[in-house]
Amino acid sequence: MEERPQLRVITDADLPVVERLWQLYSHDLSQVRGSLPNAEGLFKVGRLQTYLDDPEEVCGYLISFLGAPAGLAFVTGLSGRRRTIGDFFVVRAARRKRVGYEVARELLARH
Repeated sequence: MEERPQLRVITDADLPVVERLWQLYSHDLSQVRGSLPNAEGLFKVGRLQTYLDDPEEVCGYLISFLGAPAGLAFVTGLSGRRRTIGDFFVVRAARRKRVGYEVARELLARH
């Protein structure tokens, strides 16, 4: 039986992994955005830092699957009546295995 994905709030210790996953996410989006990495081979971090800097308004989650980091998700609008899933990413190897579906359902249940 396949392990269910795990979803946990991002901690400071997770930041290096989150930053690397964000690079994979940016790479996926580069196909439609037409964005290229910089001279160091890195994509812009975009709004990642704003998510991490505002714990009163944003909750970031690290997704794990089969014991490995498998994605990330950010929920915004925590102080208001309406919450939004800001950015949501699942690595390619975990796609089509219900990881995104189960994580999205868990996010909706939590928020």
